[in-house]
Amino acid sequence: MVLYVGLGGLAALAIFVIYIFNKLIRLRAMMRAGWSDIDVQLKRRHDLLPNLIETVKGYKIYEQDVLARIVELRGQAAGQTSPEQRGEIEGGLAKTVTRLFALAENYPDLKASKVFLDLQEKLTEIEDHLQYARRYYNGTVRNLNIYVQSFPSNLIAGGFGFRRAEYFQLDSPDEAVAKRVDLSTGQEFTHAANPRPAGVHARQLVSTGGAGADQRGRRRRRGRPDRRSRRRRHRHPAAPRHPH
Repeated sequence: MVLYVGLGGLAALAIFVIYIFNKLIRLRAMMRAGWSDIDVQLKRRHDLLPNLIETVKGYKIYEQDVLARIVELRGQAAGQTSPEQRGEIEGGLAKTVTRLFALAENYPDLKASKVFLDLQEKLTEIEDHLQYARRYYNGTVRNLNIYVQSFPSNLIAGGFGFRRAEYFQLDSPDEAVAKRVDLSTGQEFTHAANPRPAGVHARQLVSTGGAGADQRGRRRRRGRPDRRSRRRRHRHPAAPRHPH
């Protein structure tokens, strides 16, 4: 009897270890996929920056220190492998590029340049994609770190070499714990909102008693009696008129 209990306990422990291990593998794979998306967007931005610099140089703007700063940060980011440190550099690079776009307002010819406007539009689009990828990646990092640091999964994580992952461009410490992320879509959410009728037609349906009432109203407007009207006439036929 004791032997069976011992074997059952070992089997349960093995199942638990396998479950936690597979969960860690899945979370790490999702985190790496999220980082891959970020890396793609960063490479796209870095490929466009030399063209942006050459375009701006052609108009001889006075704020040459901004261009030099872009070149410097781009070089620093290229040799950085830590997501946290690279996030700080890329954040500074994004702010410097935004400053360059703001300075372009002082140069009408540059602002009207088709090449400059095209680069500005592409870089803005990349920034939007990058923000989405950043939120997804940070969500996967948060979920992985929970398993790596929580008991008893931390024992299994440590035994198999899983370590805490680094966030990328974390806006605030609360971002790591306050928001929930749907890992299948990458979307952030708090509480699911109940759907509400939208539009004038929906409000009319609510105020008149739903779709059935709206259908009866259309029949009356077309001069056709609805079912309720026909039933009332059938149950209470009009009294015959007798000639006097």
